[in-house]
Amino acid sequence: MNAVLFVILQYMKPNLLKFCCFLLLGCSVAGSSLAQQQVVLEEVRCYSAVGPLPDYLRDQGMNLSLASQLQQILYQERYWQLTDSLQLPIIFPQLNELKKEKPLVIKNRNSSLLHLWIDLFEMQPSAFFSTTGEYGPDTVIASRSSSVIKIIFYLVNSKNELVEKNELDLSLTQAESPAIGFLFNGMLADGSPYFLTTTARGFREAILQGMKIIFDRDNTASLIELKVPPAFFYNNFIPSGSQQGPGILKPELKNNTFRFTYNNGSQVLRNGEPEIAEVWVTNKKKENFPGSVFDSLKLLRQLGENDFVCLQHVMRDVLNDKTYDARIFSIANQATIMEGAFPLVQKRIHYLLQNSDTVAYFSVNNKPRLDETELIWLNRSYNGIDSAKVFNLEPVFRSYPLPTEIELSGVVFGQPFYIRTRGRFNYWKDIGLNHQMVMRVQGKSLPERILMTQPISDSRTMNLLLLLAYSPVFNMF
Repeated sequence: MNAVLFVILQYMKPNLLKFCCFLLLGCSVAGSSLAQQQVVLEEVRCYSAVGPLPDYLRDQGMNLSLASQLQQILYQERYWQLTDSLQLPIIFPQLNELKKEKPLVIKNRNSSLLHLWIDLFEMQPSAFFSTTGEYGPDTVIASRSSSVIKIIFYLVNSKNELVEKNELDLSLTQAESPAIGFLFNGMLADGSPYFLTTTARGFREAILQGMKIIFDRDNTASLIELKVPPAFFYNNFIPSGSQQGPGILKPELKNNTFRFTYNNGSQVLRNGEPEIAEVWVTNKKKENFPGSVFDSLKLLRQLGENDFVCLQHVMRDVLNDKTYDARIFSIANQATIMEGAFPLVQKRIHYLLQNSDTVAYFSVNNKPRLDETELIWLNRSYNGIDSAKVFNLEPVFRSYPLPTEIELSGVVFGQPFYIRTRGRFNYWKDIGLNHQMVMRVQGKSLPERILMTQPISDSRTMNLLLLLAYSPVFNMF
């Protein structure tokens, strides 16, 4: 009998130890759960004076994701457990409602519960930094800021007493992006801004980072700066992954000069300032331009009794040591002079010279009739790279056409070409050579991004097309 009991005890020793450890762990977990503070998230208010940023929170997927991660943050930082962590109780107040003091009224008087309100307000950097004391509008952080999100939380106990209030300002700075396209930056018909600082993912990450900081009991910061990916208007003409293949070039810009690398070679291009020269076509003497140009202008004057000026400037392909002279003709009469505008002659009489040789001639057409289908959507955003990451800010899409406002078409170095300036503010340019589009370029007065849609072996031709596309003459209109 004793021998049998000894064997049983010997067998139980390791298992008894495991049982004791399990029992202690269970008690520890039970004690921990008992120590958790139950919190009712009463309301999350979201408002923007800048643009549609709050619309990200109208998306059910975004709401659920933020709710889940907010619960993790509150547990890690405060040991709080939300009574409902499935979704955020978000409301979108109007501006007049925000001007009134928010009543923090609780419904559940359970003495074991705390009650939490969170505000997320976006404002323009100019408005924020002009009123803050420590960081003025002339500081570096203010100059970099694209928008400011103010986070405020209020904590109330069961007696409706304010237990804690804290604020944190997030200054969002747009990070460098390899993308090309139209940044989500516009204006509504009433003149109010319509600006989306970042993508849906960038917004979520910024808010979560702010939540970690504001609920950290040891935090002393009142303002932090976060870099976020910029948002672009979604479009139907920049292919997904366009930074691959021939790729996107990002020139270095300074004054009228732009520098970039293509096919392992550096290119430096510069446009000179335009000068105005009078063109007299009433006499028989031909000026210093081709006879065909003189005859065309003379005929135009007889038909419309207009005078003309020549808008001319120098183009420099610096590293290839090439200099070109642009000769672009404009109508000048009493009406145009009074308005300070010189509409360009819409005939193929404009040309470029290298020394005394004509290397290009072209026409200028305003608002040509072309079969164009390019669109951008004013309520769809993405990161400018991956069309699978498009976020629909509204259920009904609002498209905006991108028509050609000015078209240059002609011949350069014996090859047909076109340059189409599209959309308002001359911000987008399509460049074609030999009846194929070879470049799509972003930027009004200088090329900010160049998308190579087809490789160009001759850098001389490529550079001259870019110089012409960004001639200061076309920025005058």
